[in-house]
Amino acid sequence: IRTACFSVRKKMASFVLRRAAGRLAPNSLQRWASAAAVPLTESLPYYEGAEPDSRKPPEGVKVHLTSHRSKRQVSDFFDQVTKLSNGVTVASLETHSFSSTLSVYVRAGSRFETYSQQGLSHLLKKAAFLAAGGRSTFRVFREIDHVGGSLSAANTREHVVYRAQLLRGNEDLALDILSKAVVSPDLRDWEIQDLTPRLALEVTAHEDDPESSITETLHGTAFRNALGNSVLTPRFNLGHVTASDLRAYMDEWFVGRRITLVGIGVDHQELVSRAESSFSSVREGPSSDEETCHYCGGGEVHVPSRSGLTHAAIVSKREPVSLSSEQDVLLAGVLQACALNFSYSDNGLFGFYVVSEPQNAGRLLQAVMQEFSSVAKGDVSDADLTRAKNQLKARYLMGVEQSTSLSDSIAAQLTQNGDYTPLTTTNQKVDAITKDAIVQFAKSVFATRSTFVARGNLSATPRMQQLLEGVSLR
Repeated sequence: IRTACFSVRKKMASFVLRRAAGRLAPNSLQRWASAAAVPLTESLPYYEGAEPDSRKPPEGVKVHLTSHRSKRQVSDFFDQVTKLSNGVTVASLETHSFSSTLSVYVRAGSRFETYSQQGLSHLLKKAAFLAAGGRSTFRVFREIDHVGGSLSAANTREHVVYRAQLLRGNEDLALDILSKAVVSPDLRDWEIQDLTPRLALEVTAHEDDPESSITETLHGTAFRNALGNSVLTPRFNLGHVTASDLRAYMDEWFVGRRITLVGIGVDHQELVSRAESSFSSVREGPSSDEETCHYCGGGEVHVPSRSGLTHAAIVSKREPVSLSSEQDVLLAGVLQACALNFSYSDNGLFGFYVVSEPQNAGRLLQAVMQEFSSVAKGDVSDADLTRAKNQLKARYLMGVEQSTSLSDSIAAQLTQNGDYTPLTTTNQKVDAITKDAIVQFAKSVFATRSTFVARGNLSATPRMQQLLEGVSLR
């Protein structure tokens, strides 16, 4: 079967190439072949039949042109933010691409669930594009497929996210589907109950994944409320959440002040106009009244299993590793390397995650702590600091290559600070980080009580106290 499929693919590829060759003039083929050999650092040569992008950027956008192609940097993109009368925030970044990404962020993640509501945000993700606003589930996906688009949803500890990616020019349809999913979902009981097996399957998959399991256990141990809630549905609540429970949760948290619409590759004024119509029925809601999340720490959890490996993580809280302190976020990013770094709107965790053969677990954990201790004592070379800065900037730069990551970054900043910092400005701040700032940050990381979680073969895994003894971080 594999051989037959490979043969079919070869024949199809050969057919496509022959058709393409028949449509291109000989000189075009020669230029196409020469263009393929051009280094990625140089502009492609002009060839016949190519038409420049006829769309013009809005006034104020700088576009550097080479031949018929454009070279754009993130700093050249046109970004705007508008707040609607009902509190909904609309942000856009005009990239002049042929595709658009629309994302709706609702600040209604798992941290806002009460004990009996645990798992509601997870269920909302699964129920995101069921029947809504007169469309059946089949019609929702049939219409978005018809225009070459896709729909997806996600839930985090702070947000429920609804997203559409599609070819430019179909934003009306996408926004209509997204807004109906947020504003007027049908939420039929039988459809909600049909999601239970899928929820259970996802919970099982996460439980079987050591890294995911340790991440959830870390949060549950470090925070006794809010951020301690899992992003997954607890097993005791599987199948017990009803459509009326979802409606009550959405009525409480799906309000204008907590909704952010981010568009990538769209015209801002058109997006605002569409949003005013699509989200007109959303009430503004009261001022943010959220429970403050408290870090407790000091917990230690060991989960033995028959695994052939040992997975372990030790984290602590640093005041304040949160999105509200941009400088601390950048410092944590430079120091991070292969460490764990969770930053939320009002709290955060920083530490290390290791995977090793069981007999080496203790030595590896102690070596990691000793290495971090040396940083806290000032043993940081200029070359190491420069390398870490470059790694962080590279991660930011590669992140904006994906519209989804770019949307997440914009939404996170808008939710917390009400504004968006351009990437060029962020990179300048990274460059300005000094060795002394890194050392001071490292000293503060384990100044509070630590949290330790280990899973797998724990035959040689030390206790947390053993790791902290004799390791000076001051």
